[in-house]
Amino acid sequence: MIAVEAASLEHVNTQLANEFDCPRVGDALQRATIADHIRAMVFGSWMGSGRETAPVHGTRILSNARRVHRMVWPENGWEHEKLGDLCRQVLDALAAMGDIISVGNGFWIPGPAKIVELDGIHHLMVIGGIPSQIAKTYLGAPSTSASTFRFAERRSVLSVSSRRELLQSIDGWLGYVDPLREWTEAVLQQHNARLSIDMDIGVEQLDVYAPDIFRDQRKTGRWMRAVQIGRPLEGLRLCRLQGGARAFGAPHFLATFHFKSGMLTLGRSAAVAPDVSRRLRFGLDARLGTQRQVSIDIDCIQFGFDNSISLPTLEERVISLAWRTLHGPNDDSETHYFHPTALPLISRALARLLIVPTFIDRRPHAR
Repeated sequence: MIAVEAASLEHVNTQLANEFDCPRVGDALQRATIADHIRAMVFGSWMGSGRETAPVHGTRILSNARRVHRMVWPENGWEHEKLGDLCRQVLDALAAMGDIISVGNGFWIPGPAKIVELDGIHHLMVIGGIPSQIAKTYLGAPSTSASTFRFAERRSVLSVSSRRELLQSIDGWLGYVDPLREWTEAVLQQHNARLSIDMDIGVEQLDVYAPDIFRDQRKTGRWMRAVQIGRPLEGLRLCRLQGGARAFGAPHFLATFHFKSGMLTLGRSAAVAPDVSRRLRFGLDARLGTQRQVSIDIDCIQFGFDNSISLPTLEERVISLAWRTLHGPNDDSETHYFHPTALPLISRALARLLIVPTFIDRRPHAR
C-alpha cells in the first residue's frame, strides 16, 4: 500500500535549495528551479534518440514551466505589470545567457556548454543548455545556482585538461567590442560623413543629450529640451524626438546646431540606429566628463544593483543573472540582486561603459 502525504511549502523550498545550493532570497530559488526545468525540457528533447530529437517550441516550454510554478508556488503566480510572468522572464534570461538558442519560428535548442573565467576568484560561470545534474558529471564538479546564474569551483572543473577548451573570458561571453572611447570617436566620424539637411523638424520637437549642461547648472538629468538650451552647442549632439513617440522607440540622430539671437536652430543631421544610440550615450558621457556613477552594496548573500540605467545590448546580458524582490504587479523597483560570485561580471560590464562604481562591502571580513 502506498501512502501519499502532502509536503509543506517550507519542506519543498528546503529540498530545492539543497538541490541547487541556492540561496533563499527574493525569487532566486524560483528562478533557479524554473531555469533548470526549462534546460531539462530543451536538452531532453534535443538529445533524444531517433525520431524524437527535435527543438521545443516556446509555447510548450512556457505552459509546462507555468504549470510547475503554479503547483509549487501558487501564491506567487501573479504577473508583473511590466515584466510579465516569471517563467517568461526566466526563458528570456536563459536566451540572453546562451543557455538556450532560438532556431526560428519560436523553437529552441540547448546552447553549447561553456565555462566563463571569473577574474580574481576561484570559480567559473557555467553556461549552456545542460541541466545541473548532467553538468555535475560533465564538468566533474557540482554547481551552485542563484537564479539563472550557475557557477562551479575552478580547480575541480579545470583539473581535466580537455575542459579548458570550454573556457572563455568575460568579454568573450559579453561580446567583443572596441574600447568605448575609440568606438565613440569612430561612430561620430562615420555619422559626420553622412550628415544631411533633409529633416523637416524644428528644435521645439527635440530633446538633446546634454548631461554637461545639467552638470553646469548643478542639476540632475541627461536629456534636455532643445528650446531650454540657451548657449551654443559645439560639434555633434545626440538628439531624439519629444513626446509620446519615445514610448515606441523614437528615432535618434546626431545633429549640428546653430545659435543665433539666443536660440538654437537645427543644422545637419544623420539617423542613429537604436543599439548604437544606447552605447553612444556612455561614450558621450566620457567625452563630456559626465560619467555615470553607481553604488553597489555587497553582503555574504547578495549584492544589489539599481538598473535604472538602460545598458547597451551586450552589457545588458549580465541582468539575465539576477533575481528580483518584487511585492506585487505594480512594484516599480529597478533593483536587481546577484550572488557575490557574479561581481566580476558586473564589474567588467560597468568598466566597458566607463561607469564608475562605488562598492560598499558589508561582508564580515571587510570590517
